[in-house]
Amino acid sequence: MEAKQSMSQSEFLRRRLSRNCNLVLNVLDETQKLMSAQEIYLWLKDREGEDGPGLTTIYRAIDMLIGHELLQSVNFGDGEKRFERIEPGEHHHHLICVRCRTSVRLESCFVDQLEQRVRQIHDFVIHSHIFEIYGMCQNCLTEANLD
Repeated sequence: MEAKQSMSQSEFLRRRLSRNCNLVLNVLDETQKLMSAQEIYLWLKDREGEDGPGLTTIYRAIDMLIGHELLQSVNFGDGEKRFERIEPGEHHHHLICVRCRTSVRLESCFVDQLEQRVRQIHDFVIHSHIFEIYGMCQNCLTEANLD
């Protein structure tokens, strides 16, 4: 019983998840980057071979992990969602380069204060928010100026 109390919520959930969900989490933990379902599938196919899950199974695992608040989807504006590992109750926002598609995670949420104001002014119950900033990274700006 004591071991369960000292275990984080995500560790507890992870023990209860399917093998495929844990494979997806392992990929994202190991790569430490945002990845699409296709990229996760190809990464696992390369390492697991024929024993790895299919793309449909990857999508099912992703849906389950989002439901358990262990993954967050990020829209890069190109029609393909990327996914990143989060802890339950946590969320991140990103700067996304429209040229090279790199992203930088913002360490704090600038929208929380705005949410409080919106609730007060409009008597509005907010369930969640999405906030991504699109632009060009320094490398792409430098390259663009050289062209």
